[in-house]
Amino acid sequence: MLVAGLLFFCVGCMFSLEALNWMFAEGLLGWFIQVALLKMILLSFGSYPC
Repeated sequence: MLVAGLLFFCVGCMFSLEALNWMFAEGLLGWFIQVALLKMILLSFGSYPC
């Protein structure tokens, strides 16, 4: 998967620097939302260590 991504990047057919930057920011935001959701779920069950 990584090699395929690098190959597409080297060819330069689909991925511009702005698109990769946007995908990274979107993934990071999604990860933070998932962590916050998991913390809220664990807190609602009362099993999250303080």
